[in-house]
Amino acid sequence: MLISSSIAAAQNLSSARGISLAASSLSVNDASAIDWNPAAIGSLHDIEINITNSISSNSKGFSLISMSGVKKITDKQAIALAFTPGRELKFVLPALLTILDSAGNPVLTKYDREITYYQTIGAGYSIDISKYLSIGTAFRIYGNDITDLKYFIDSTNTIGSREEKNSISIWSLDIGSTLTINDYWKVGGTVKNLAYGRTKNFPDDLDDLRLKLHRVGVVGASFKPSENFLTAIEGDTEQQIRIGLEWMPYENFYLRSGLYTLYSADKPFDAIALGAGFNINRFAADIGYIWFPSKTNSGGNINLSTFSSTTFTNLDYSRFTSDQLLLTLRTYLGSEFEPLAIIEDVDIKNEIYPASSKIFAFTPVGTARVKNNSGKRISAKVGFFISEVMNTPTESIPYTLEPEEILEIPFNAVFNNKIDSVKKLSIYDGLVFVKAKIAEEYDDRYQTRVLVRGRNDWNGDVYTLHYFVKPGDNKVLDFSRNVIHNQKNRFDTIPGPLQNFEKARALFDSLTHLLRYINDPRLSRDYVQYPEETLTLYGGDCDDITVCYASLLMSIGISAAFVDVIPQDNASEAHIYLLFDTGIPPQNANYLTDNPKRYCIRRSDNNKETVWIPIETTMLKKGFMEAWNTGAEQYYKEAEIGLGIVKGWIKVVDIVETQ
Repeated sequence: MLISSSIAAAQNLSSARGISLAASSLSVNDASAIDWNPAAIGSLHDIEINITNSISSNSKGFSLISMSGVKKITDKQAIALAFTPGRELKFVLPALLTILDSAGNPVLTKYDREITYYQTIGAGYSIDISKYLSIGTAFRIYGNDITDLKYFIDSTNTIGSREEKNSISIWSLDIGSTLTINDYWKVGGTVKNLAYGRTKNFPDDLDDLRLKLHRVGVVGASFKPSENFLTAIEGDTEQQIRIGLEWMPYENFYLRSGLYTLYSADKPFDAIALGAGFNINRFAADIGYIWFPSKTNSGGNINLSTFSSTTFTNLDYSRFTSDQLLLTLRTYLGSEFEPLAIIEDVDIKNEIYPASSKIFAFTPVGTARVKNNSGKRISAKVGFFISEVMNTPTESIPYTLEPEEILEIPFNAVFNNKIDSVKKLSIYDGLVFVKAKIAEEYDDRYQTRVLVRGRNDWNGDVYTLHYFVKPGDNKVLDFSRNVIHNQKNRFDTIPGPLQNFEKARALFDSLTHLLRYINDPRLSRDYVQYPEETLTLYGGDCDDITVCYASLLMSIGISAAFVDVIPQDNASEAHIYLLFDTGIPPQNANYLTDNPKRYCIRRSDNNKETVWIPIETTMLKKGFMEAWNTGAEQYYKEAEIGLGIVKGWIKVVDIVETQ
């Protein structure tokens, strides 16, 4: 009887993803390709390091199975190296030796023979014959030790023992190929142990115990209809069929399952595997578990005749395989990656004239024909740089490209002052480049041309004028509080419904004594003072005073709105004035006036209708009542009679505080 210990398990233990996917010969994506299909080595990153640990049902903890690495030596060629300290099978052949003691009594003594199979290193090489066809080869070195415990009687008739160790080395050679049919299908095959041999022979009595390799052919196909799903199937000359599925339910997170079947066996399947994995940037981790329903031979015992007739494809997957949990860690180094996007052509649209070179900050200087070179939806941007006349490269905005899509992407240029020194027609080397990210993961910055206006510049859009209203500025708060405080006694005598109205009048009349209205048409639509500037400069134009008064009103809790008037027949007469909320319900409007033409009804912030008063701020020097009269007359004429709001040439925009 053979008693087995330290039994390795699972097919190609160098990859947790591999065992959980089962049919991994055509879908391998890590440095374990040296074991599964060496033709896939070249499809990996510039430098990749793969470490796999395992724990089996026959072991007490994790052990290092393998360390492997891949390095691309050219665009089409790659090499791989594997160190496999944990790829080992160890067996013990127990026996008893009967020895007679000095009294002639028999003594039973253990006479164990230990047999060890192990793999030391592996190496691989691959080359891309074309865009679709790759071939590769892998070379492995195995060790085989047989240790006997020998007894002897020395010259003093004393029984002693010593270990005798016999060792040989065995090598094997694999070949593999992959053929990409289209974006979805891939086929290929591997011949494991195509050639093998040993450095020397064991003594005849030990030859039955040596590691016996045999040749196995594997063919398979994989189907990947999307980035989220992969299925694969493969079979070999041992009549084993393996089927695997991989699904990505979330970005960068994978679930896998695999089925190992024996076509000629009575049992429906030999093993079932499950696994999961994730990757983040240059790091990936996978976990896989393989379960063997039938525990025959995996528990540690096998008879000698069965063992002597056993041959191996590798030391991982054999009749001695036990349940196994694997953890694989991967990292990608270097800079050589399959590009997500490629530039097929560049077209420089315009000659560059130094006198008008600044237009190329906004007008494309050329276009690049960019192709999505991946199977994923990407976001790509094109950059341009001429080192002699540009300080930094420019980059276009990102463009989204579907798989295999080709797009003409325009690019711009921002030239420095050195371009003015070009005295005659010159030719410079321009660099056009493309940067791409997976669209779902896109998180990048890009350089673009931005004209930054002065802090007081305004684009004339009434919807952006509220950004100049600053009710929380210190100068605004000081002014409004001083006005209210100085007239506190008067406000104490005013009925509650009229408080907002009287406070608004007090603020306006205070501005009358402080500010001066300046009618400057050059500033009316493109330059606006902040309220603290208007209070400091003691004056401003229509927009300035309107913004200042709105800030003061809002600083004491009175809502306000801009009335923007742009006459259809005379846009040059455009102007802005103000509405403020008195807080008085419509039924009490007579507290203010019996003339309904002097106010309007609007909904307040609390969704209740209240009376709003129009104020023409250009009437600053004539006081609040005249500003109210003028504002009311304008509003009635333009909004009510002229239907300006209905026709769209009057806009009433509520002011929202933005600090």
